[in-house]
Amino acid sequence: MSARSQIENLPQIKAIPTAYSGVNFRSRLEARWAAFFDLANWHWTYEPIDFDGWAPDFSLKCSKGPIYVEVKPVDIEPQDYSQFEKVEPHIKSHIVMLCGVIPHAASHHYNNPGKIITPDWRDQEAVEYEMQCGSLRAMWDDAGNAVQWAPAARATRDWRPARSNQNWRGV
Repeated sequence: MSARSQIENLPQIKAIPTAYSGVNFRSRLEARWAAFFDLANWHWTYEPIDFDGWAPDFSLKCSKGPIYVEVKPVDIEPQDYSQFEKVEPHIKSHIVMLCGVIPHAASHHYNNPGKIITPDWRDQEAVEYEMQCGSLRAMWDDAGNAVQWAPAARATRDWRPARSNQNWRGV
């Protein structure tokens, strides 16, 4: 059985609308990703634009241009992005990050929270380098706590983007 048919056969879990940082998100997962982006010190905008047939969940600022983020309640496995069909026509003209139920270090070189796809392969490594993080798991846990237990409060740790394994810290 293919991964896609396995996902289609799973019972559908209804999204729980969740407020975080003054924004009403369609799901708790989207709110958690917003908290994660805050911990990474990345400026985000929720539902920033409506492309023909696709409205990205977030945009992030990057030196190469905006990164449009699509969040899906799936476990992203390497090379299995079948749940992101609406995004596919846009990857030739926009930088895209695909995010699932947990951060997934999809790059072999950098600690990125999702799969980053750039229209120009020459920009791929620069964007992955710029958008890398420290401890994905610890940041994800803190993001969950910020959304679940203290949605009005900012996260308690000051995470810095990592340029090496030693360059992140929690305060």
